[in-house]
Amino acid sequence: MTNYTVWPLSMWQRFEIAGRHPSLDRDLPGFVRGPWYTLNAVLEVRGPFDRRLLDEAFNQLLRRHELLRTRIDEGAREPVQVVSSRVNSRVEILDREDSLSAGALLYAPVEFDAPSPIRLRLAPRSSNEHLVTVHLHHVMADPTTLWMVLRELGALYSGLLSGLVLPNPSAQYGEYAQLEAQLVVAGRSASEQWWSTLLSRATSARTLRDGQIDAGEGVYRSELLTAAELSAVERWARAHRNILFAALVTAMARSVAPYYETAGGLLFTTLFSRRDRPEWQHMLGPCTIPAYLWVPEPPERLSTAYAEAVRDIVFGCYRHARLPDVATLTGISEQEPVYKAYTVPCIEHLPKEWPGRIDFGPARGLVVNAVGPLDAGNRRSLAIRTRKADGGALAARVSWDGNGWTKNLALRVFHDLRGQVNHLIGGREYG
Repeated sequence: MTNYTVWPLSMWQRFEIAGRHPSLDRDLPGFVRGPWYTLNAVLEVRGPFDRRLLDEAFNQLLRRHELLRTRIDEGAREPVQVVSSRVNSRVEILDREDSLSAGALLYAPVEFDAPSPIRLRLAPRSSNEHLVTVHLHHVMADPTTLWMVLRELGALYSGLLSGLVLPNPSAQYGEYAQLEAQLVVAGRSASEQWWSTLLSRATSARTLRDGQIDAGEGVYRSELLTAAELSAVERWARAHRNILFAALVTAMARSVAPYYETAGGLLFTTLFSRRDRPEWQHMLGPCTIPAYLWVPEPPERLSTAYAEAVRDIVFGCYRHARLPDVATLTGISEQEPVYKAYTVPCIEHLPKEWPGRIDFGPARGLVVNAVGPLDAGNRRSLAIRTRKADGGALAARVSWDGNGWTKNLALRVFHDLRGQVNHLIGGREYG
């Protein structure tokens, strides 16, 4: 007999499907609830490998984590998470002719209303070489969850051979969502006061100076900083009690400022990971909070003093990000917006979490590819996302929607950003 447990949605899930503003599903209808809104990884495993043990390890994984037995029920008064006591899910074995390319196996659909938000597939290439692919619906997972699933799957497989039993999970995601809701209520007054004080200076409407609408949405990937440049930024940040992300926000403020009509500060969107309790560090589930960043108008020449002001605001935004209706305070609305939502840029820095070797008993596994949702042309505004590459450089992904932020504007901002960062940390003239 299958029993069910009901939990509230987390802030991330509300943002994705249920928020009044912002709500990704409202802005991009059908995208979030679609089967291609997934996080995906391909693991190459070399050595003796038993698919029956993989299936048992997968079943143990499902039993250990409520998240992997959870679906979202929207039939009630408000959407909730529904956890089943058991789900029928097995490793999918692919034919060998389907197993030739890791790239071809990178994506697989996961239905939004499926009993489990995960699919695990095994593609044999030879007797001692296999590809294992993992696919998680993004409403139920963040990148940290994807990596933890891979590591634990290897540990469970190895434990079946050695007899080692893993300790129980430190927390379940439904418990996190319930406590997060309590934290929102407890911190609402202080957060509203902090945001109101910060945004009292944001009084001017921000429109793009030469923004235009075209059909030129797209993506550009490139190195933003060399390994040496990134190392210099990290040394500068330590010396000034700053952080890399705040330095990037500081530089981006200067890079986008010339393209707005009026002064009065700049608004960005970002994502904060809030695994800020010990029991949440190794818990499966998206601990991500969509957030706004408002910074004062940057000076013509960036300074350490301005960078310190931005740093303090970044820390404050992180501390007070658990405020569901912060969009109202920022002035984003459908009536008379201080900021037009489609012109608000996004900046994110992703931590380097790509796992190293993952053992499956005597077999050795290595992640050979990993990507987010299948690109279906659903881009919003200008977005710059950075991560540290294997060689130590800072890689960047730039996207634009062609609705105000065109390819020309997006690439001008991106190419200026590198110079602004180097000017900030070196005090050199730039621009």
